[in-house]
Amino acid sequence: MSSQPPFEPSDHSASDDNESLLAPDPSESLRRELEGEEESFILKLRVDLCWEPDHAVALLIRMYSYIHSTVGTQVLHRKVAGDIWFLIQFIRNWSSHEAFRRANPYPDEYYNEVYELLHILGDWYFTGECPFTHPESVMEEIRSLQQFNGRV
Repeated sequence: MSSQPPFEPSDHSASDDNESLLAPDPSESLRRELEGEEESFILKLRVDLCWEPDHAVALLIRMYSYIHSTVGTQVLHRKVAGDIWFLIQFIRNWSSHEAFRRANPYPDEYYNEVYELLHILGDWYFTGECPFTHPESVMEEIRSLQQFNGRV
Protein backbone atom coordinates (compact mmCIF):
# COMPACT_ATOMS: atom_id res chain seq x y z
CA MET A 1 0.00 0.00 0.00
CA SER A 2 1.37 3.39 -1.03
CA SER A 3 1.95 6.07 1.59
CA GLN A 4 1.18 8.73 -1.02
CA PRO A 5 -2.36 10.07 -1.39
CA PRO A 6 -3.98 9.32 -4.76
CA PHE A 7 -3.91 13.02 -5.61
CA GLU A 8 -1.30 15.47 -4.41
CA PRO A 9 -2.66 19.05 -4.60
CA SER A 10 0.81 20.61 -4.60
CA ASP A 11 1.86 18.59 -7.65
CA HIS A 12 2.10 21.22 -10.39
CA SER A 13 2.40 18.54 -13.07
CA ALA A 14 -1.13 17.32 -12.33
CA SER A 15 -3.34 16.63 -15.29
CA ASP A 16 -5.98 19.11 -16.40
CA ASP A 17 -8.58 16.89 -14.73
CA ASN A 18 -6.84 17.18 -11.37
CA GLU A 19 -6.27 20.92 -11.78
CA SER A 20 -10.01 21.46 -12.15
CA LEU A 21 -10.41 19.84 -8.73
CA LEU A 22 -8.34 22.55 -7.02
CA ALA A 23 -10.02 25.64 -5.64
CA PRO A 24 -8.62 28.83 -7.17
CA ASP A 25 -6.54 31.25 -5.16
CA PRO A 26 -8.49 34.11 -3.57
CA SER A 27 -8.23 37.59 -5.06
CA GLU A 28 -5.50 39.81 -3.68
CA SER A 29 -8.07 41.98 -1.88
CA LEU A 30 -9.67 38.95 -0.18
CA ARG A 31 -6.27 37.54 0.70
CA ARG A 32 -5.39 40.83 2.46
CA GLU A 33 -8.68 40.67 4.36
CA LEU A 34 -8.18 37.03 5.38
CA GLU A 35 -4.65 37.69 6.56
CA GLY A 36 -5.66 40.76 8.56
CA GLU A 37 -3.37 43.12 6.75
CA GLU A 38 -3.39 46.88 7.23
CA GLU A 39 -6.78 48.48 6.54
CA SER A 40 -8.52 45.09 6.63
CA PHE A 41 -11.93 44.75 8.22
CA ILE A 42 -10.73 42.27 10.82
CA LEU A 43 -7.76 44.43 11.84
CA LYS A 44 -9.97 47.50 12.30
CA LEU A 45 -12.37 45.35 14.27
CA ARG A 46 -9.63 43.97 16.52
CA VAL A 47 -7.38 46.97 17.01
CA ASP A 48 -9.65 49.99 16.59
CA LEU A 49 -12.88 48.35 17.81
CA CYS A 50 -14.40 49.83 14.68
CA TRP A 51 -17.20 48.27 12.60
CA GLU A 52 -17.54 49.85 9.18
CA PRO A 53 -20.78 48.69 7.50
CA ASP A 54 -19.55 49.46 3.96
CA HIS A 55 -16.37 47.49 4.65
CA ALA A 56 -18.40 44.59 6.07
CA VAL A 57 -20.49 44.48 2.89
CA ALA A 58 -17.37 44.68 0.71
CA LEU A 59 -15.82 41.78 2.66
CA LEU A 60 -18.97 39.66 2.28
CA ILE A 61 -19.06 40.40 -1.46
CA ARG A 62 -15.40 39.38 -1.82
CA MET A 63 -16.11 36.19 0.11
CA TYR A 64 -19.20 35.47 -2.01
CA SER A 65 -17.24 36.00 -5.25
CA TYR A 66 -14.44 33.73 -4.12
CA ILE A 67 -16.71 31.01 -2.78
CA HIS A 68 -18.81 31.13 -5.94
CA SER A 69 -15.58 30.64 -7.94
CA THR A 70 -14.87 27.42 -6.02
CA VAL A 71 -18.11 25.74 -7.14
CA GLY A 72 -17.25 22.40 -8.73
CA THR A 73 -13.82 22.12 -7.13
CA GLN A 74 -13.01 19.26 -4.81
CA VAL A 75 -9.86 20.45 -3.03
CA LEU A 76 -9.70 23.56 -0.88
CA HIS A 77 -6.48 25.33 0.02
CA ARG A 78 -5.90 24.51 3.67
CA LYS A 79 -4.54 27.96 4.55
CA VAL A 80 -7.43 29.76 2.87
CA ALA A 81 -9.91 27.40 4.55
CA GLY A 82 -8.32 28.07 7.94
CA ASP A 83 -8.35 31.81 7.34
CA ILE A 84 -12.03 31.75 6.31
CA TRP A 85 -12.96 29.65 9.34
CA PHE A 86 -11.02 32.00 11.67
CA LEU A 87 -12.53 35.13 10.11
CA ILE A 88 -16.09 33.84 10.51
CA GLN A 89 -15.51 32.85 14.14
CA PHE A 90 -13.55 35.94 15.08
CA ILE A 91 -15.98 38.49 13.67
CA ARG A 92 -18.89 37.03 15.61
CA ASN A 93 -16.98 36.49 18.85
CA TRP A 94 -15.23 39.86 18.89
CA SER A 95 -18.19 41.99 17.83
CA SER A 96 -20.62 40.29 20.22
CA HIS A 97 -18.92 41.75 23.29
CA GLU A 98 -21.01 44.44 25.00
CA ALA A 99 -18.10 46.92 25.05
CA PHE A 100 -17.74 46.52 21.29
CA ARG A 101 -21.48 46.96 20.79
CA ARG A 102 -21.47 50.14 22.88
CA ALA A 103 -18.79 51.59 20.59
CA ASN A 104 -20.64 50.37 17.47
CA PRO A 105 -24.35 50.67 18.29
CA TYR A 106 -25.94 49.07 15.24
CA PRO A 107 -29.18 47.13 15.73
CA ASP A 108 -28.90 43.52 16.90
CA GLU A 109 -30.86 42.60 13.77
CA TYR A 110 -28.04 43.99 11.64
CA TYR A 111 -25.26 42.10 13.45
CA ASN A 112 -27.31 38.89 13.40
CA GLU A 113 -27.84 39.23 9.65
CA VAL A 114 -24.08 39.63 9.11
CA TYR A 115 -23.38 36.60 11.32
CA GLU A 116 -25.98 34.56 9.43
CA LEU A 117 -24.45 35.51 6.08
CA LEU A 118 -20.98 34.59 7.34
CA HIS A 119 -22.38 31.24 8.44
CA ILE A 120 -24.08 30.70 5.06
CA LEU A 121 -20.90 31.58 3.17
CA GLY A 122 -18.82 29.30 5.38
CA ASP A 123 -21.29 26.46 5.00
CA TRP A 124 -21.26 26.89 1.23
CA TYR A 125 -17.47 27.04 1.11
CA PHE A 126 -16.83 24.00 3.29
CA THR A 127 -19.61 21.76 1.97
CA GLY A 128 -19.61 22.90 -1.65
CA GLU A 129 -23.40 23.25 -1.50
CA CYS A 130 -25.05 26.65 -1.49
CA PRO A 131 -27.84 26.60 1.10
CA PHE A 132 -29.95 28.78 -1.23
CA THR A 133 -31.64 27.36 -4.32
CA HIS A 134 -30.19 30.26 -6.32
CA PRO A 135 -26.73 31.43 -5.25
CA GLU A 136 -27.57 34.94 -6.46
CA SER A 137 -29.99 35.13 -3.52
CA VAL A 138 -26.98 35.18 -1.19
CA MET A 139 -25.73 38.31 -2.96
CA GLU A 140 -29.17 39.89 -2.63
CA GLU A 141 -29.05 39.22 1.12
CA ILE A 142 -25.59 40.79 1.32
CA ARG A 143 -26.72 43.89 -0.55
CA SER A 144 -29.76 44.19 1.73
CA LEU A 145 -27.32 45.03 4.55
CA GLN A 146 -26.78 48.42 2.98
CA GLN A 147 -30.14 49.49 4.41
CA PHE A 148 -28.46 49.57 7.84
CA ASN A 149 -25.64 51.94 6.85
CA GLY A 150 -25.73 55.02 9.02
CA ARG A 151 -28.66 53.67 11.06
CA VAL A 152 -27.94 53.52 14.77
